[in-house]
Amino acid sequence: MATRATGWGRIARGDVLLARPDNVEDLQALLAHCTERGLSIGLRGGACSPGDAIVNDGGVLVDLAHWDRIVAFDEVGGTVTAQGGARLAAILDRVVGDGWALGAIPGSPAVTVGGAIAGNVHGKDSFSHGPIGKAVVSMEFMTADGRIHTLSRTENAGLFEAVVGGLGLLGVVLTATLR
Repeated sequence: MATRATGWGRIARGDVLLARPDNVEDLQALLAHCTERGLSIGLRGGACSPGDAIVNDGGVLVDLAHWDRIVAFDEVGGTVTAQGGARLAAILDRVVGDGWALGAIPGSPAVTVGGAIAGNVHGKDSFSHGPIGKAVVSMEFMTADGRIHTLSRTENAGLFEAVVGGLGLLGVVLTATLR
């Protein structure tokens, strides 16, 4: 569907083809379609990127905000696994009652897990906890060629380091486990 897109700052605007794939297979097919036709792809979750980084004028904007499920919460070990479109506010709502919190919460809890990892966001406590990348235990990640990889500091470590703070340029965070 053709639409006009803006980011968080509402300054930059772009005419995009908006896509909302329902599952991994649809996303893989969309990536293949765009690659075959030379179409640029931008990713959007919470639309909280400063500088309107998600506006992809003339390209395809893939909206993943509906990939927002909290998959698992280990209340003993203090880890939560969520889809890339899950908002940090939803994670906090789930874990705080059990005595847990996330470090590196940015000014807006509307930021998604995927966006937070892509920007390696920091919060008011970054002096003691560092950016959110330090809290990432592992993730399921789809590269632009449609392949899915498990990433951690020990498994595919080079790609893990490139994805954290990589601004979404390498692919899509499908799920992530945070400590």
